[in-house]
Amino acid sequence: MVGVQLGWHWIFDGWADDRGLACDAELLVRVLDAVPARLGLTRVSPQQIFAQEPASIAAIVLLAESHFSVHVFPARGLLHGDLFSCKAFEVAIARRCLEEFFQFRHLSEQVLDRGAERGA
Repeated sequence: MVGVQLGWHWIFDGWADDRGLACDAELLVRVLDAVPARLGLTRVSPQQIFAQEPASIAAIVLLAESHFSVHVFPARGLLHGDLFSCKAFEVAIARRCLEEFFQFRHLSEQVLDRGAERGA
């Protein structure tokens, strides 16, 4: 039996310049709306924001297709996140959307082909 694609998992880490990363809870709410919307994914819960400002802000939104999460350390200029979906999506669109919200010096990313189901 041929493997069946079960999902796509985009994992990313962003670094800003020495000035840090401008971010607050309101910005993350907009990010959690914009990225899934541009990808045609379906938000099924309100955004959950966990702010320990100024040290870090973590955010997640559940999608019908799975989830999108972001964890930002503004003063350190770091952003970590992931988007997992059982529906295929264009990483380039998601990346451009993030770049509209954040000024990265560098973005490291990988896309994992999740759980290709194997049968006998």
